[in-house]
Amino acid sequence: RLTRKRGVLLDRLVQVADARYRVNQGQLQDLLKAKLARSRITDELLRIARQREAVEARLNALLGRKTTQAVPTVSLPAPQPLTRTTEQLVDRARRHRPLLSRWRKRIRVQQLQRRLARTGFLPDFGVSLSYRYRRDSGADPVNGMDFWSVGVSVRIPLWSVGATRARVREAEAAMSRERQGLRAAELQVAREIRLARDALRRLDARIKLHRGQILPQARQVLKASLLAYTTGRVTFLTVLDHERTLYRYETRLWRLKVARAQQWEALRAAVGTAPDAP
Repeated sequence: RLTRKRGVLLDRLVQVADARYRVNQGQLQDLLKAKLARSRITDELLRIARQREAVEARLNALLGRKTTQAVPTVSLPAPQPLTRTTEQLVDRARRHRPLLSRWRKRIRVQQLQRRLARTGFLPDFGVSLSYRYRRDSGADPVNGMDFWSVGVSVRIPLWSVGATRARVREAEAAMSRERQGLRAAELQVAREIRLARDALRRLDARIKLHRGQILPQARQVLKASLLAYTTGRVTFLTVLDHERTLYRYETRLWRLKVARAQQWEALRAAVGTAPDAP
């Protein structure tokens, strides 16, 4: 889009240079330089078109579609304002980041392992209840009377205390390792959030500077130099240099927008959800 916009501007420069040459106020070399610059824009547009076709073919091949199928143009999403502080984003990451959730689950597993190991210190109780049917055999003093029997058994783990302590210490050590891993993961997530947020703030400042000051001044300078060229007060090279400067600044602004969108997605990945979500 910027290249096509530059081509329209160069078409205007070609018209101005041609008009001045026709009335013997301009030089032929100015007209040739303008046409050469315009032809370079055409070549650049053709190169971009070939690159787009190659990217579309690779994308269609990855998606299992026909290589000639058209791919819609992808536009940058509207920039979302960054309103949350680093601490707020880190707090959201603790609740939404899958990495931290996985570490917390591992800690809970080790807590259950420790609780299970501690049960080895407790005695085992056994209760039995049975009913016995007896037949009268003649010599039975109770005359074959049926009866219920209840039994209670207690096993005290006196000889397995050492092994139980070892299992408890092992579970506690594993839980300590998992907690250290969670802490390291939280520090890493906080670092990612801080870096992405700081990068977003710097990019927002640069985008604001380009939009509010650099680009308006560059457009004004180009407009003034073009008017001065029509009256013969500046050379054509001056106008062409100002046009290149404007194109460079516009390209830089577009790259800043792309970098901003990438950093926003990096912040989303670090938090685990949209940074601006309620």
